[in-house]
Amino acid sequence: MAFSNSFLIIVLSFLLAKVICPSAKVIYSTPDFSKTSNKIEIFTIDFMGTNTPKKTYWALFQFFLDLSVLKKTYTDVNGGFVYGGLQVVDNARKSIMSCWQVEYRDKGVKKIIKSKRVYPRGSESTFDNEGSGTNFLTEYNWPTNVWNRFVVRVWKDRNTGNTFLGGWIQNLKTGEWTLHAYFNTNLKDSFILGQIDLFQEHYSYDYFGLERSFKIKNMYVFDKTYQKWISINTTRLYIDDHNDTAGTHELGCTKEYFYASSGLPVDDQKSYDKTHPSSFTCTITQPETPSFPKPVFKSMSVSLTQVKMSINWRMDPTGTPCYKYLIEIYKLSENKAWRLIHSIYFAKPELKSYAYATAFKGTYLAYLTCYSIYNNIGVKYLNKTI
Repeated sequence: MAFSNSFLIIVLSFLLAKVICPSAKVIYSTPDFSKTSNKIEIFTIDFMGTNTPKKTYWALFQFFLDLSVLKKTYTDVNGGFVYGGLQVVDNARKSIMSCWQVEYRDKGVKKIIKSKRVYPRGSESTFDNEGSGTNFLTEYNWPTNVWNRFVVRVWKDRNTGNTFLGGWIQNLKTGEWTLHAYFNTNLKDSFILGQIDLFQEHYSYDYFGLERSFKIKNMYVFDKTYQKWISINTTRLYIDDHNDTAGTHELGCTKEYFYASSGLPVDDQKSYDKTHPSSFTCTITQPETPSFPKPVFKSMSVSLTQVKMSINWRMDPTGTPCYKYLIEIYKLSENKAWRLIHSIYFAKPELKSYAYATAFKGTYLAYLTCYSIYNNIGVKYLNKTI
């Protein structure tokens, strides 16, 4: 087979670039989930990027969704991988969450289930590089040297019975929360499977020679089986030493947090690697049970006409977000007792208003219950008369 000179030059240039400009060593964290049932509803972690150059991805959670319901009926069931976290690309800082599609065979015919983004609304984002699925990558100006809290959780959509999957970020310096995204997985009765791993990756040959580093702490899970919070305070840090990676790597911990770095150039890679362990396991100190704040209502208003009752509310942006709401409407009876006339659940974290059709004069009470991403509860109520 004959190759043109231009083709050979391109191939040679690519190979030479890999030799001269490798990537920083990939750092993984594998927390100890031995105290859990490996059936998880909520995972939370605090993260700080301490050196954050371009072309870096900090995946702060990667796990599989449970597919046992599908496996009872179908064959060759696989997929359902999820990961997400923070990135620094060329000109922006971003947050990302990706859901790999699920594949199975129904009587020998290949079928596919894809997650669908519910929030934020917009055209669907898909990928086909390391696999196929749905994701959401958006600009999020996260700061260096500031602790950020990530929460990822599952919950059931009462309308379809499908499992929803969502992710939130809190800047712990300002206290402000951001709902990154949530997805309808189109799976029934699914949940997060432990193990939940993390990694730091220099995902391009650009910007080699710059240090990339992070700290993590306060890892907790809410266990589906045990229905309680479990502290994850031991992790194994290690490098995934591909042939095209090079440079320094440091792994360690203090009493309060784990830390790791990679990416600075070294003169003699073999000698450096011999004197720097490629794996390190450590335990930090943190409470066995976390103390998470309850959600806080910033405002609530109710307007009432003979046509409808309109309820509007706002949550404090520094208070714990909610992932579902229970709205109950009561009417004052003739004997001065409150009688429940309407009740409805919404598994919609972004919900801020609700309208209920009424056509009778009287006194009404709007009772709003907010279920937080930590499973705490907040309530707010107002009454109006027409």
